[in-house]
Amino acid sequence: MYFNIRPDQRPMTAQQILSRILAHGRGWVFTPKAFADLGDPRAAGVVLGRLVAKGKIRRLTQGLYDYPKAHPRIGVLSPDPDAIARALAAVNASGYCSRGLCGQLTSAFRASAGKIVF
Repeated sequence: MYFNIRPDQRPMTAQQILSRILAHGRGWVFTPKAFADLGDPRAAGVVLGRLVAKGKIRRLTQGLYDYPKAHPRIGVLSPDPDAIARALAAVNASGYCSRGLCGQLTSAFRASAGKIVF
């Protein structure tokens, strides 16, 4: 059986995603939309889930991941709140802000059991 794949729907590989993560370096916070140019963001979500299972990246909350920084004595560090805000702004810029809801969003971040809760 043959499948017709349009050029904008070329299959992405875990290696493509991992090399982009490594290129950004430790401390990068991202969403599956950061890989939209490689294919379907839902497929990127599946690949990211596999990378989380392998321990290559960390899932902060649904749809939000990071490539954590590590300290030699402390261990894995918490993500930078500014990096989280940048990742969320990249996703929500067209949705929330265009409707005038940016001012209504809370910016309270708190850590709970190693995950970020909004």
